[in-house]
Formats: sequence, structure tokens, C-alpha cells
Amino acid sequence: MKIRFIFLSCVLVCLLMINSITVFAVSDTKALSIKSTNPVNKQQNVKADTKIIIVFSDNIKKASMFNMITLNDQSKKTTKFTILIKKNILEILPNSKLSGTTKYILHLPANSVVNTSGKLKSKDFKLEFKTMELKTQTPTPKPAPAKVPLPIETPTNEPTQTSNINSNGLADVKMVSVGFGNCVALKDDGTVWTWGLNYWGQLGDSTTKNRTKPAQVEGINDVKMVCMGAKHTIALKNDGTVWEWGGNQFGQLGDGTNSDKSRPVQVKEINDVKMIAAGTFYTIAVKNDGTLWIWGAIFPGGDYSPYESNIPIKIEGIDKIKMITAGEHFIAILKDDGTVWEWGYNQKGCLSGETIESKNVPVQIKGISNVKMISVGGNDVLALKDEGTVWDWTNDEYDIDGLIPVQIEGLSNIKFVADGGTHALALDGNGIIWSWGDNQYGELGSKPNKGRIIPGKVEGIGDIIYISAGSYHSALVKSDGTLIEWGWDYSFDLG
Repeated sequence: MKIRFIFLSCVLVCLLMINSITVFAVSDTKALSIKSTNPVNKQQNVKADTKIIIVFSDNIKKASMFNMITLNDQSKKTTKFTILIKKNILEILPNSKLSGTTKYILHLPANSVVNTSGKLKSKDFKLEFKTMELKTQTPTPKPAPAKVPLPIETPTNEPTQTSNINSNGLADVKMVSVGFGNCVALKDDGTVWTWGLNYWGQLGDSTTKNRTKPAQVEGINDVKMVCMGAKHTIALKNDGTVWEWGGNQFGQLGDGTNSDKSRPVQVKEINDVKMIAAGTFYTIAVKNDGTLWIWGAIFPGGDYSPYESNIPIKIEGIDKIKMITAGEHFIAILKDDGTVWEWGYNQKGCLSGETIESKNVPVQIKGISNVKMISVGGNDVLALKDEGTVWDWTNDEYDIDGLIPVQIEGLSNIKFVADGGTHALALDGNGIIWSWGDNQYGELGSKPNKGRIIPGKVEGIGDIIYISAGSYHSALVKSDGTLIEWGWDYSFDLG
């Protein structure tokens, strides 16, 4: 009996040892694998507006090398993008349209993602693909400013008046907002007009077709403010209601759904609004009682995105708001006392400070005060102080410094600023516009197409009352209500 017990005990111990060894071998040696990709490796003729999808063998989460994921073209130029994780799928969404007939390489370093248990790590992976040819025309030099007789699809280096401005009724413009390849204009009569890129219905014309000429958005009027986001458009009416249309993947339209809309829909459960701003995947608003509200997602799936909702929710912890702005994945607020507060994803040091740590609660930006206006574009921040000087903080190629606010040289008596992310505009007290930053597509309104750190005048135009800077192009409104634009016109955003 004793011998039998010892035998059974030995068998049980052996089985346990074998079982434990098997488990150890699986968790130690098995790697997280990639099941499929779209586009596939070495694929040709990929659309320039594609999103990259990578399907893994298990549900994933971010790991230590996650921020080292890159998307570069054949000349090693980096393309900015947004990354989304959905169970076992990694989606990479380029922030701008890719260049045509260009080879791209997506690099996922080893241990950029792991499975949800953290035991299975990703291997080093590269995905190559080549985009299809884009139809373009040879640029034609034009005097500045000059009326464009027909829409063009090439860089325009000098300011040009929107084509067909009289026949399309775009006189008496009082406000313009430039987005990602599209524009929205507000006229004195409260009507809204759009043109340009329309992949997600952000022109509000019941289609998803790009449009070369400005057209009125039907079903909405009595508007006092407009704003163009990366994929959606916002209008604030005089009655305090908010209306939106376009992309709605993360609920940024605030209508209680996550489906795109190509016609204006009213944002639910909010009214008495006095200010609006549009981010990449989210919208923010301030009510007349001073409260701040948000819907959509600052950075979908990120630890620094505590607000994710398809209806408005209140943001606690900040009041006495003078101005709101929405960056790519962060929020910037100007308070009545002239201080600036930010929170969200701190890419390139847009939240300022000595580190690039992201924040999920509002924090005051150190080293700057007496601010009367702020503007953000992408991951860049501009602040206009009471005395008319302009200050900047982030770590981009054409920034003066990074992380801590520094004054931009050569600017004084400035009344208005507009940040486009890779370039910026400033309007002085004499109605003259200044520009600096990247100039790859002529968005600075000057030749040659070379960026500059020190601001320079946009020649040949004055008497300006409003400016706006978007992705690779710029726009302004003159005192007579005419609208003028310049820069890259690949999606007909120059009208």
C-alpha cells in the first residue's frame, strides 16, 4: 500500500513537472505573429489616402517600443500618423495624404506591441508598398494676388483669389477655417459654404465627392462661427446650438452615433454654447455659464484620453475660459487671467515643460503669461501676448526652440495668429500678414519653396481682417469680404 502511494505520488509530480515545462516553453519562446496586412508587402498602386491595417495572432497593447513605430518614404522623410488599437488589429492612419508614385516603409520595431498578457512580444517587422500616380498639372506662375480662372491641382506659391468668387456668391465673407484639404467659410448673412476634400462628407452636400467650387451647405443658417477639423466640420448658430457633419468614427459629431454624416446634424444634449473648436477625432465647446464640454476622443485608446463619448460630457477642473483651441491630440485653453492650460498627448513637447510626459488633466504652461490669444495646429502651439509679441513651443524643424515658450523674432504689433502645424501666419496692426515654417507647397505665399525660421512678409496683399492656416495651405479674408488662398491644391481646397 505504501509502495503504491509512493508510485502514484511520483507519477503526479512528473505530470505536474511536464505540464509546467510545457507552459513555460510556450510563454517563453512563442512570439506574437502577424496574420495579415493591408496593403500587403511589396504591393503596388496603393491609394494615397489609404490606412494601413495589421492583424496580429492575439489581442495586443502598447509596449516599450511603441513610440518608435515609423512610416517613411523612399527619401526617408517621416510621415505623421495616428495609431489605433482594436483588439488584435493595429490601424495606422496617415495625418495627410501620401505622395503619389512613392515607396513607403512602415517599421514596427521588436517589442513595439505585446499581447494583452504581456508575454508574447512582436518581432521586428517592415512593410513596403508603393502609391499610385496622382494626376497633377504643371504649376503656372501667377501675380499676387491674382484671380484664378479655373481650379488647379498644383502648388500655388502666391496668394490667389478663390476662383469664381462672384458667380458662387462668396462675397461678404467674415470668417474662414482651413482643414485637411478643405475649407469652410461663413458669410455675413449667416450662411455656410464649403469646398475641397470630401472623403467623409465634411462638405455637407449629401455626397462624399470632392468639389472644386464653393457651395452653400443646405439645411443650416443663422450661423455665427465655423470650424474645420481633420475629418469633420462644425457650425455654431446664434441660438447656441451646435451642428456638425463629416467623419464620426469616434463620435466627434456628438449625435449619439458613430456613423459619418454628409448633412448637418444637431449635437445632442448641449445648448447655450458660445465657443467651439475641432480636433482630429473630437470637438470641444464652452457654454455661456463657462463650463467646458467635449465629445469624440482626444487620442483613441490612449491613457491620456479620459474622455471618449459620442455625446457631450463635461470636463471638470477648469473655469474662467477666454478661448479654446483643439490640437491633433491635445487641448489648449486660454483663461481670463492670461494663463495657458493644456492636456492630452504631449507629442513633440506641445504641452511644454521639461519633459514630454502626457497629461490627462489640465496643467498650466510655465514661462508664459499675459496672453490674449492662442492658436494650435497639429502638435504646434502659438501664443499672442498683450504687447503684440508671439511665442511658440514644440520640437519641430522650423520652431525656434522646444518644450519651453520662446519669443519668435521679427514680430511686433501682432493682432492675430494662425497655426497650421508645419507653418504659421501672423497679422499685424497695419493689416500685413507674416508667415514662417515649412514651405514645401508654397503655403508661406513666397518663392522659392524653402522653409524659414524668421517670419517674412506675404507680399502683394494687405487690408486683411482674418487669417487661417491649415495642412499645407493658407487663407485670409480682406476687409471687403473677399477670400484669398494659397498653397497646395491637391484636393481643390483653393476653390
